Amino acid sequence: MRSLIVALIIHFTLNILVFLKGWDVFKTKKLLRTFWMVIFAFELLVYLTGFAFYRHLPPEIIHPIRMMGTSWMLFLLYLGGLVLIGDFLYLASR
Repeated sequence: MRSLIVALIIHFTLNILVFLKGWDVFKTKKLLRTFWMVIFAFELLVYLTGFAFYRHLPPEIIHPIRMMGTSWMLFLLYLGGLVLIGDFLYLASR
């Protein structure tokens, strides 16, 4: 259970980082901001559903949720890493 809590904390941290960076990038595009927010809200809802009810849901439902959660976590890890590297390079060039 402890590893699940750590994964949840990492997920939330990366989710917030990537969401805020994307929100800042789309500051002049209202439609893209709305789309960005809907994607992150939907993913968070699915992730929390899988996290909270993984023992109670049938395998036919939990498997796609786990696949989506794993794919999203990989996306967040790579994009979060790129964002952090970009921020570091920006700060180093100042």
